[in-house]
Amino acid sequence: MELTKSDDPEEVHLTLSRAEFDMISGCVMAAIQEVPDWEFSSRLPGDVDAARAVRNSLWGVHDQLPPRGVV
Repeated sequence: MELTKSDDPEEVHLTLSRAEFDMISGCVMAAIQEVPDWEFSSRLPGDVDAARAVRNSLWGVHDQLPPRGVV
């Protein structure tokens, strides 16, 4: 994982390996499934709706990735 320069202090740009991307995606999905909605914002940054929006964005990125093993 590598931090990439951004001119906007509110944005974080990362370069991830496929494995790192999969790990982050899996963690977001597991949090949504395992943490009750009422407890979400006290245990994690943001609420469950924000996490669902992140999950949807990650799915969008996933859909753009080439199949594994294809360069």
